[in-house]
Amino acid sequence: MHVERQGNAAYIQFAYHVPAANHDDWIKLSALDSILGGPSGPGGEGIGSKTSRLYHQLVETELAVGIAGDLSMTIDPYLYKITTALRDGRSHTELEIALNNEVDRLQNEL
Repeated sequence: MHVERQGNAAYIQFAYHVPAANHDDWIKLSALDSILGGPSGPGGEGIGSKTSRLYHQLVETELAVGIAGDLSMTIDPYLYKITTALRDGRSHTELEIALNNEVDRLQNEL
């Protein structure tokens, strides 16, 4: 499929190292993914991100158009990814600062 339209589309993906799915901390990371990116299940699509912290901090403040968290069950260590679509007129730096602030806030609360 080929789609053309005027305008800019900028995506930013953040990645963090995570352990394999058989690690004791993996289930905690799964819960963290639900808090940050919205509820989801292993191997399946999420049911939406509108209840997540990142949705509230990035989309509702009009820094981003959308966000998604991705934690894959793998036999080897892998990556936890957060993908964002930047809203036109906003900067990558603004979005990165806001996302890092929310991750820091969560670390301090746990």
